[in-house]
Amino acid sequence: QNNPSTFYSITEEYSASDLCLLLPIELGEFNAHLENDQVNLEWNTLSESNNDYFEVQKSDNTFDWEVIDWVQGAGNSIEEIHYRSIDFEPGRQTNYYRLKQVDYNGDFTFSEIRVVASQEQKEFIVYPNPTEDLLFVEGQQSELINLQIFNSLGRDVSNRVGFVQISSNKIQLDLSNISDGMYLLSTGSSTAKIVKR
Repeated sequence: QNNPSTFYSITEEYSASDLCLLLPIELGEFNAHLENDQVNLEWNTLSESNNDYFEVQKSDNTFDWEVIDWVQGAGNSIEEIHYRSIDFEPGRQTNYYRLKQVDYNGDFTFSEIRVVASQEQKEFIVYPNPTEDLLFVEGQQSELINLQIFNSLGRDVSNRVGFVQISSNKIQLDLSNISDGMYLLSTGSSTAKIVKR
């Protein structure tokens, strides 16, 4: 899930789906993992141009974000540079992390989102939740084999949902053909409530 990627230029924080312009900031990897009750965040850049700083942002719902760290950028570089940050208070919920890269002139870009479940979480995680159409499910391959979705009446509506295998431990669900409301996502051994709105 942590494939090399590139930051994309955006003019508003809410237009991430309309990205089209590339900035010369290449992100090699961005990883986040839970270790000893803290989340270690590590990333590296392959090149930088006018890179002032990074904000490390955190959310528990992918809609509301808070800044938990500020990391100085290198300005201009054509060499690989490694960065690190730590979330010392991840809590017991599933957390979502992203980087906001800010140029000297104030322009900014966002990285892809990384998801970290606490050790007390279920065998799989879903995001964003609530969602309008697309939902992502991550977990062990054995947990994702028999995904089913039930409505509030207990009826299986899986045949109206589009399933796309992104990787062995990640599936994309297209909920555009089911009505708004609360649903139950089940793997057979674990369940999670999801909201379509």
